[in-house]
Amino acid sequence: MSHDALVPLLTMALGLIVILSLVGWVLSRTRPAWARSTLLAQVIVAAFFLAVVLTPQAQADSAVPGSPKLFSLVLFLGLLGLFKLLGRFEEPGS
Repeated sequence: MSHDALVPLLTMALGLIVILSLVGWVLSRTRPAWARSTLLAQVIVAAFFLAVVLTPQAQADSAVPGSPKLFSLVLFLGLLGLFKLLGRFEEPGS
């Protein structure tokens, strides 16, 4: 993905994160029980946009023969951690 193609994507990602942050701030003052859900939605939006941006770099690193696949492993483990965190999104009683 070229740099020019990433600019609109990153702009949209940052806009969504700012909007979700503002909604979370307002909800934390008016409805504290909803604030957690809003913050977790912010985390998932940011993480998936980050994954979209970093996946081409991980693929390029993996295509080089003999190179350590550390970047791909870190990206994969980060996504696993994200899904574990999101398992708490709709806990009973929260």
